[in-house]
Amino acid sequence: RIRFGNLLFLFVISMLVIPSQVIIYPLYETILNLGFGNSYSGLILAYAAFGLPMSTYLLVAYFRAIPDELIEAARLDGAGELRILFQILLPVSTPAIAAMSILNFVWMWNDLLLPLVIMGGSDNTTLMVGVALLSGQYDVSIPLVSAGLIVALLPVIIIYFLFQRQILNGAISGAVK
Repeated sequence: RIRFGNLLFLFVISMLVIPSQVIIYPLYETILNLGFGNSYSGLILAYAAFGLPMSTYLLVAYFRAIPDELIEAARLDGAGELRILFQILLPVSTPAIAAMSILNFVWMWNDLLLPLVIMGGSDNTTLMVGVALLSGQYDVSIPLVSAGLIVALLPVIIIYFLFQRQILNGAISGAVK
């Protein structure tokens, strides 16, 4: 257990109640000051910051559900803390990690606000911003936008079908103790 771990957990979880739209301007200024404006590095940094609270919540809830006897048995066998983490806890928590990864992937893939603000008017942009730019100011080509959305939806569907078992296992293991 980490000293002040519950307080740190409460602080990270409290970030869930702050909408991203509220802090978008300070985030943009910070990314510009760090020199990551109009780049994928700035976008990745913003996604990491916004994805951290939910990921922390999911993983802490999953790790707390793991029986203490499992960790104590590993300690009795002479395993150190890093060995317990990498050889026992991480393999056991693959459903939670898979569910967290898929939720974050879908959120980042479908996001429009952060790429639009951080990437600005650069030529490098995300697929959702490109689909949004397919519609003009006064007219919308419905077939063109629909084709763009179908192309944007295909990777999400493929990822879901590849990892649906892990999502189901993560949901079931989080619900049943």
